[in-house]
Amino acid sequence: MSTTTSSIVFGVVAANGTILAGSGNFSAQTTSQGVFSIGFPNVFSSTPAVVASQGGNFPQPNNQDGAAVGLLSSTGCTIITGDNKGNFANRQFSFVAIGAPATD
Repeated sequence: MSTTTSSIVFGVVAANGTILAGSGNFSAQTTSQGVFSIGFPNVFSSTPAVVASQGGNFPQPNNQDGAAVGLLSSTGCTIITGDNKGNFANRQFSFVAIGAPATD
C-alpha cells in the first residue's frame, strides 16, 4: 500500500463573499451575482478536486438550488450559486478542495 500526501482547503462562504469558517488558507470574494472567486495560492502543485454545496442559512432549502465549480486551476476556482429557477443568485455555500501539495 502506498501513502499519498494531500493538501486540503475547505470553507464556508456567506452570500456576500465573507468567509464564515474554514481552513484559513484561502480567499473568497463575490465577482458578480451568484459568482464567487476562491483563491488558494501556494497550496497545490496541480489542479485539485473541488466540490461545493449550497446551503447553511436557509430554514427550508430547496434541493433545486445549486452550486457549481468552474474555472478550476492550482491557484483557485470559481463557484457559481443559483436559485431553483436556474438564475444566478448570491447564496451561502461550503466547499472542499483536495490535491497534491505545493512543493517549496
